[in-house]
Amino acid sequence: MKSLLNRTTGVTWQEVIIGTDISKEDFDAQHPNVKMTPYTIIDGEVYETIISVARKLLEEGLVTAPTE
Repeated sequence: MKSLLNRTTGVTWQEVIIGTDISKEDFDAQHPNVKMTPYTIIDGEVYETIISVARKLLEEGLVTAPTE
């Protein structure tokens, strides 16, 4: 996920590490429906897989497909 986000243009993102930046209890309280991580929120919309994040970023023209 970080590699994908690092390839974006004009996108600011923040990594939050459960257990370091936020306790598991606080994270669970704030995001009770999360079943897996990474958990990505783009403009308030939740994306639970790297494929869905990549699709969204491609649709918005914020990242290009790899050439390899």
